[in-house]
Amino acid sequence: MPEPKHDCPLTVDDPVTIGWVGCGGISHVHMKGLELHPELRVVAGVDVDLARAKDWCGQYDVGQSFEDWREMIEQVQPEVVVFTTWPVQHHEQVIGAAELGVPAVLSEKSFSMTGEEADAMLEVCKTLGTVVMEAFMYRHMPRTRDFLERVHSGDFGAVRSANASFSNFFYNPQGDNWRNRRETGGGIVYDFTCYSVNVLRAVFGRRPLRVIATGETCPVQNIIITLHGLLDYGDGVVARVESSQKSTFRMDCEVVLEQGVLTLPQFLMNRHRADGGALPWHETTGTWVESQETVDVPTQFENPYGLQMVNLARQLREGAASGMPVEETCDNMHTIDALVRSYEEDCWVEVGA
Repeated sequence: MPEPKHDCPLTVDDPVTIGWVGCGGISHVHMKGLELHPELRVVAGVDVDLARAKDWCGQYDVGQSFEDWREMIEQVQPEVVVFTTWPVQHHEQVIGAAELGVPAVLSEKSFSMTGEEADAMLEVCKTLGTVVMEAFMYRHMPRTRDFLERVHSGDFGAVRSANASFSNFFYNPQGDNWRNRRETGGGIVYDFTCYSVNVLRAVFGRRPLRVIATGETCPVQNIIITLHGLLDYGDGVVARVESSQKSTFRMDCEVVLEQGVLTLPQFLMNRHRADGGALPWHETTGTWVESQETVDVPTQFENPYGLQMVNLARQLREGAASGMPVEETCDNMHTIDALVRSYEEDCWVEVGA
């Protein structure tokens, strides 16, 4: 397997080669972003359904198709391997790719099923020199970066509380989609809650000290379908997460600071407006009802899936900063562990305990 080529810029003449594992629905969303960047080249597609892999490769003009991802790595030796597979598979796949010498790995969410798994995955990748990133695509959007920079600018003082919601009504106890099956890592926690926990980690810059949660379990599939949590950061600073398969659509992040409120509506959305800009975010200032003012803050649209892969490729090739640090991923998984345990045991749980 070739060594990472640090200080080698991305170019069309020397593109980063990518092996894709998992040719299901989300892979097509990723590919729409990658197609905008000729400096990225997908050279192989893998799926346990070889016919689907062949169709996928034909659709995107990808040269080789496989049904075994290890065989693909050994034969093709791509610089990056992308796993758009089930959450329960990621622990084995990420570690296996690192052990096979893959220079960089992008893993769809949820990165793992536990904080212990995430720690082990990161340790192996660090030891073997594999760059690894969890695919929280929205973190790479200019809109998200601008919002977080504003939160951390100090212009509004310190963060005192925050709320992050991601819910949608798609509850289906008889459904065969991975989201409805325990054995694949289904349920709201590893599908929606993980996004809310991720954005709060970015807002606060640290994981919470302890959490308490409540929710609902599907009696048929034995998966958590609603999870609401309170996250305690100490000194009266708190955050709330809302996630459910049985609520109307919500996808907002609100940050309450000492001297203002910053709101990022539909914080995962990558669509753009007719004028070419992205959905705006909002700043609210003022000391009382009569003096409060809310303004829209415009920003530009760029496809986050393409940006995500470019950022990973630049981290590999040029040693650039990650758009989604894997250390945050590990904090997030330990926070999720604590939320699930709190829900199951009906008590406060320390994060990382």
